[in-house]
Amino acid sequence: MHGKPRISDYTKSCLALCVALCMAGAIFADPVDWTAYRRSFNITFPGYSGSETLANFPVLIRLSAELNDFDYSKCADDGGDLRFSDSEGNLIPSEIDTWIPGGESLVWVRVTALNSDTVIKAYYGCSSPAEVNPKDVWSNGYLGVWHLNENGSPLADSASSGLPFKRSSSHESLVDLGKSGIVGKAAEFDVVTDGADAHVGYLSCADKQRVLTGMKQQTIEMWFYQRAWIGSRRLLYRKGGNDRALDFLLGAANTNGTQNLGYYLGTTNTEAEVMQADISPSYNFTRDDAVGKWRHIAVTFDSVNTMKAKAYANGAGTSSKAVTNDYVILPKGDDIKLGNLGGDQAFPGSVDEIRISSVARSADWVKATYDTVQSESFTYYEMDNDWTKYDRKLEIQFKGAPANALTDFPVLVKLAEYDKAEKTGIKDFHYADFAMSKGGDLRFADENGQMLDHEIDTWNESGVSYVWVKVPTLDSSTKITAYYGWKYAPSVNSRAVWSNGYVGVWHLNEPARPLRDSSANGLDFSRSNDSSSSPGYYDDCIDFAQGGAVGASVKFGTNHGNDSSKDNKGGLIAYDPNGKLCGFDAMTIEIWAKVDAFDTTYTRYMLSRRMGNKIDGVKIKAYDFRYSSSSVPIARFFFADGKSENNGSCEIKPGSAMSTDLAGRWNYHCGCYDRSMSSHTNYLNGVVAATKTSSGGYSIPTVPDPLCLGNDCKPSTFNNNVPSVFDGALDELRISSVARSAEWVKATYDTMTSDGFAIYGKAKDNHFHPLRIYLR
Repeated sequence: MHGKPRISDYTKSCLALCVALCMAGAIFADPVDWTAYRRSFNITFPGYSGSETLANFPVLIRLSAELNDFDYSKCADDGGDLRFSDSEGNLIPSEIDTWIPGGESLVWVRVTALNSDTVIKAYYGCSSPAEVNPKDVWSNGYLGVWHLNENGSPLADSASSGLPFKRSSSHESLVDLGKSGIVGKAAEFDVVTDGADAHVGYLSCADKQRVLTGMKQQTIEMWFYQRAWIGSRRLLYRKGGNDRALDFLLGAANTNGTQNLGYYLGTTNTEAEVMQADISPSYNFTRDDAVGKWRHIAVTFDSVNTMKAKAYANGAGTSSKAVTNDYVILPKGDDIKLGNLGGDQAFPGSVDEIRISSVARSADWVKATYDTVQSESFTYYEMDNDWTKYDRKLEIQFKGAPANALTDFPVLVKLAEYDKAEKTGIKDFHYADFAMSKGGDLRFADENGQMLDHEIDTWNESGVSYVWVKVPTLDSSTKITAYYGWKYAPSVNSRAVWSNGYVGVWHLNEPARPLRDSSANGLDFSRSNDSSSSPGYYDDCIDFAQGGAVGASVKFGTNHGNDSSKDNKGGLIAYDPNGKLCGFDAMTIEIWAKVDAFDTTYTRYMLSRRMGNKIDGVKIKAYDFRYSSSSVPIARFFFADGKSENNGSCEIKPGSAMSTDLAGRWNYHCGCYDRSMSSHTNYLNGVVAATKTSSGGYSIPTVPDPLCLGNDCKPSTFNNNVPSVFDGALDELRISSVARSAEWVKATYDTMTSDGFAIYGKAKDNHFHPLRIYLR
């Protein structure tokens, strides 16, 4: 081949990664030999609730024997060999905030990309640990970071600016250092409450180069603890000539029992009170809410992008104020005063963890900053998995599985305590044996000890709990083991259960919208059908969390009361703008339905793929599953051929497999299409009920419109406003981009319904107890 050489996609991706890392300030170094560290454990962040992935975010890691089985005897005396890596094994920066051998130590770690799926790893026990610079933790826009941990002056700045806070020599005794803080230690002010020196103590930071001023974006944050109900006291103050460059003000206590915090940011065009106590925004709180509690406050200023100054309290936005693009934080100013303005207004309490940044942090960033300190559920610690650490185990065999093996098949495990009278449940299985709430320490292994992916569908400690487990190879000889009773059980990815061709999996057991998609696509049913002006308008046409085929279900066609405008309305919408649920050469739709009564006049829809666009000038639907009107019901699995909506249907014929006695009980419907075989199949309760040979060999059309559950996609367009809402309950909806085999469909039905599909052994103690020999 001649001409200009081509750059492969792999090379391009590598170059892009290099550029991104360089822009993020990453330092390329030799790979770390993590095998040289004696101990390690994973850390995840399931409590992160933001929608954006935060880049280079500092999380607080707590280490103790109680939290993560941390063994100080295996670590250097000062924690000097403690290191952290990302999920790819790359060294990431860390800074020890507080080190307490035998107790709880605190460490700040810069996570490269933080979201709820992030995994990092802690390592310790190494004689020659990799080099790490603690200041690199605070490289993402931080100009000043003060932990205030020191017992004496100065109090170090952990950011690269290196601007410490120092005691005022004339009032040195009026500030107590090394007091108990929200993170490690803190500084306490107003320690003298009477006499000539009352209320005059403070700390100061001499920013001679004015590093902390002059920007058009800024974030200031701190934790404070108010000891007394009193007002007009300064938390953080900086004077810029005759103007205030910065003022965090504790307002005076009001007669109505409230108090506020005011925020002033001086700008170049005026001393303008960008944020102050008597105009929006301000943070008001009561005596009970303020005194004797640690509170987190933050203010962001942005005259570049959002054009707003915003206030936050305990991670939540309180209010905002518009600014203009000529606002710049005063590029001048005297020393920064902490806990006072330099006069007699010392703050009556403690201050901790002060940070000043040259960027306006997002709401997700501020909330995560609060949560990583305050929320116990934000961070999850796990040790490397060791099956011997679990107290209990339970063996499960699948005698009812097919003889020919199925790959990566989701089996349903049913857990319940033994009922002697009914002779149901599992002998010696007790919910009290779990070490974590809601089955959080339940894990599964195959016969080789390989951990299996699982998802808890329903956890019911007074009844049956349902758990989906992905078995790599399922046949009638397959055995797995359930383990539980270890509080350090490693985390699992529940979505990985549905990796084998599943593009949407909805258990439909939630008590309200959204109804969660358990597949990797995450396309939840988030809105009521045809109610764009009022998203919850038709929710009273739906009963959530009803008894289901597995756990709970959702019921449609409920009584609407006197509002006739809601008759025959309802349904739920899952948005799919990128076409994750269509555009396939093969497809399987599965759903459980419990119809209250079959309609002999109107067609009732279990699901329908909305299609508002046209193909070759014809407006059509992509696919649906319905009960067609007939004196004997017809279950119809339908999809379009890309040209019209009159082709591609596969019906269970009247009088063949379906009958009116199917009403009032759960039935499993499954429709499969395979373009390569030019055929599709309709199953009822795991058995083939109808087949059809396709003539065109076509694909499921790709459309951007949503999926509708419990109704036709748009009755006003496709059904002439006749009733189409499903009259009954629906459960366990699944859509796949593959055509499932007859054995797969039968096994799916059996794992939910057949008592003989899974055989449960007796729950056992998982620990070895040596035989005790007594010598007489």
